[in-house]
Amino acid sequence: MQSQTRLPLSDYFFETWNTRSGLPHNSINSLAQTQDGYLWIATWEGLARFNGQEFKLFTRAEINNLPDSGLRALTPTDDGGLLIAGARGGISLYQYRQWNTQPSASAMVNHIIKSNDDGFWLALENDGVFYRGANSKHDQAIVHNVSAYRVLEDANGVIWAATSDGLYKIVDQQASLITADDGLPNAAVYTLLLTRQGKLIIGSERGAYILKDAVFTAIHPQLSVESISSLLEDNHGDLWFGTINKGIFRLSVAGLEQLDAKGGLPANRILSLLQDRENSIWVGTNAGLFRLREAPFTAWTTKRGLAGDYVRTVLSHSDGSLWVGSSAGLNKIKNNNVIQIEGAKEGSPYSVLSLLEGEDGDVWIGTYTSGVLKVSNNKITPYLNRSNGLGSNEVRGLLLDSKQRLWIGSAMGLTRVEKDGSLVQFTNEKELPSGFILALSEDNKGNVWIGTGNGVVVFNILTEQFSAISFPA
Repeated sequence: MQSQTRLPLSDYFFETWNTRSGLPHNSINSLAQTQDGYLWIATWEGLARFNGQEFKLFTRAEINNLPDSGLRALTPTDDGGLLIAGARGGISLYQYRQWNTQPSASAMVNHIIKSNDDGFWLALENDGVFYRGANSKHDQAIVHNVSAYRVLEDANGVIWAATSDGLYKIVDQQASLITADDGLPNAAVYTLLLTRQGKLIIGSERGAYILKDAVFTAIHPQLSVESISSLLEDNHGDLWFGTINKGIFRLSVAGLEQLDAKGGLPANRILSLLQDRENSIWVGTNAGLFRLREAPFTAWTTKRGLAGDYVRTVLSHSDGSLWVGSSAGLNKIKNNNVIQIEGAKEGSPYSVLSLLEGEDGDVWIGTYTSGVLKVSNNKITPYLNRSNGLGSNEVRGLLLDSKQRLWIGSAMGLTRVEKDGSLVQFTNEKELPSGFILALSEDNKGNVWIGTGNGVVVFNILTEQFSAISFPA
């Protein structure tokens, strides 16, 4: 895939998991991937670990001394561990296949990070932002009496906190509220992201903003009216936005795209986002876990501009385009754009059965009821049908042989158009096992192979005789 093209969100392959698939609860509060490759899922009924096939559950029975199974936050550590935190202040560290449960915080932990000084920063529901020093059991209140949702440390050691009051900037454990003077709306901030280039992005109740030159600016006008609940930067550098009630948005070189429950999401409330090492996008909703991944195949349908979904034939053209014949007409796909080839019979589109590129780049069309047509300069013109010599108007096979003769396989035999325009007819009464011709091909000796409704015959270019190919029973 070229770096400047993106697969439309509607063309991703997607899967959904929920409690019927083995998850402990359908609210996917947080997602993380640890260095060993496992995917971890935090829910209100415990922690699940996914190995790609099945879920292993961890509840209070497996995690000693955790006050509650409900979890809100997962944070991988740089040394391969996993911090988990959640309801009733529970915090535990999973490392070396052991759980090391920490002293509980004063309220539900919405997020936890380990800072560069090995201390912990905690975002607590209703209580605020707290700091727990390395090897300390005491939590120091930095921001009081707010609901804190997420904390982040930037490259300069500045701590940023998303809260119900808005965005706080914490330097040397001193907090200051970022105001409208700095470009942010007067609204709750729910989530934070530090891009690979070190840019700070915030998701708020009133849109997504990026910090540039000490001022926050809106990332996209359409997002300014959305409540942004989660953020992700993917391997292309594209930005993904989870929302409170509108599903997900992706901002890329292709523009802003939306995927919601109508397009396949389990629900429109997005709680978490993650990209794994295989570049799949994982979406945690309040109705299950959803994965988007680029599949080896994408679907081209009427939704992307094709004349019809019942595609009978395709042609790879020498100019790099792909021609698509369907029961509802003919299209040309070039540079990912679908072009309609205009033409109809008595107001109805032609039903296309076969395609062939001529030596001048023009395209021959075999149709269901109109014989053979020709496309020149994107215009369809009649060429040969029952009224001027063709055995039948149903044409399923077309071939231009190495002597530049056009072979036409119809429902009533085989017609060869000589270079001077004269016609040679072959029928099942003489040469062919069946007059119903389905396929035509030329081998490297110039012999023509004919697939019929009753077996295969080969036209020998030297003897000009047909011989049947016998297949073992």
